[in-house]
Amino acid sequence: MSSWLVFAAVGLGSALFRIAPLVAARDTVLPPRLEQAVHHGGTAAVTSLVVSSTVGAARGSIPLAAVVAAVLAGLVLAVRGRSMSWVVVIGIAVAVAATLGTSLVAVAGGLL
Repeated sequence: MSSWLVFAAVGLGSALFRIAPLVAARDTVLPPRLEQAVHHGGTAAVTSLVVSSTVGAARGSIPLAAVVAAVLAGLVLAVRGRSMSWVVVIGIAVAVAATLGTSLVAVAGGLL
C-alpha cells in the first residue's frame, strides 16, 4: 500500500512541476528576443536528440549507409520546408529500409 502512495505522490509532484510555471507566468509578457528563443526550443531539443542518435548509430548499432541515407532524406525534407514530424518519420523509415537492404545484401553475399 505504501508503494502506491509513493507512486501517487511522485505523479502529483511531477504534474505540479509541469503546471506551476504555466499558472505562475500566464500574465507575464516576455521580451521579444526571449519569446523568439523559446519558440525555437522544441526544434532545438528534437535536433539535439537526432544528432545524438545519429552519432550513436554511426558508432555501429546501425550500418553507416543507413545512417547516411536517413540523414540525407531528413536534410532534403528540412530544406524543402517540411515539418519536424515529417523529417523524423521519413528519416526513421529510410533508416529501417536501408538497414534491411544492407542486411539482405550481406545475407545474399554470404549465400553466394
